[in-house]
Amino acid sequence: MDFNSALATGDTNPSLRAAKGERLVFVGGAPRSGTTLFQLILDSHPRVFGGPEFDCLPNIAHAWRRVVDALDAGRITAFCTRDQIDTCFGTLVENLLLPAADARGADVLCEKTPFNVLVFSFLLEMLPRSRGVHVVRDPRAVVSSMLAVGARSRAKGAPTPDFVETVGAAVRFTRQCLDSGFAAAERFPDRLLTIQYESLVADPANEIKRVCGFLGVEFDDRMLAPDRQPHLDLDAILVTNDGTWVDPTLDLQGIARTRTAAWERDLTRDQIGLVCEEFRGHPLLRRLGYRFD
Repeated sequence: MDFNSALATGDTNPSLRAAKGERLVFVGGAPRSGTTLFQLILDSHPRVFGGPEFDCLPNIAHAWRRVVDALDAGRITAFCTRDQIDTCFGTLVENLLLPAADARGADVLCEKTPFNVLVFSFLLEMLPRSRGVHVVRDPRAVVSSMLAVGARSRAKGAPTPDFVETVGAAVRFTRQCLDSGFAAAERFPDRLLTIQYESLVADPANEIKRVCGFLGVEFDDRMLAPDRQPHLDLDAILVTNDGTWVDPTLDLQGIARTRTAAWERDLTRDQIGLVCEEFRGHPLLRRLGYRFD
């Protein structure tokens, strides 16, 4: 077979197996939405490996998108096909992540980086049998927690991302994350699960059973007490965090409703008004039961 024929069939490198992502679950949401608690719940299942944030999937997904766009524009058709691009990038993701699951005897690997929410559509398109979980929380609670991160960062003299600096920046980034996650769910309704933080902590058994059904694993009671389970990579989470993003006194406790309304105390009336003004007319948040009147 000559190169042009091989290119037409996508068979220029038969050693590359098409990566589908059957074992991969990508978890994301606006920062401060409860993704860390959710990841610890998943990591409490004996067949699931969670672990610290890998961080790099958004960069990989954006690189994949740029290569696909170049192909669609006709600039690189002499080099590769769409199947080759998807296989190369999908194989890269699997080769980076799945050995950690294999080393721990896990069937499913859940990679939780909050910013995954911004590239859910890219990841699910690149890996057509992968799945995603979008963790949603009341935007007032998200913004309140973001501002607290900003305050802790400034107290430590640490650099901070723009979205934790002001209430306006926090509101805008929260909106961007939510809209991106909702758009991906509309595009991939069977492969992207939306979980509300408030429902998770109010009715953990039923919500976790719903998650297990989505993942294709049996429910395990240990998931109801993530604070009592060993997490092999928990130290890595805390060391890299240094107490700025993850507050150990909160996120590493058991599942509890104690923080669902903390924003009422922590935000000023004007700050609450700004958040409500942004999200009052959001139809998908309203469908989930959030009210901003």
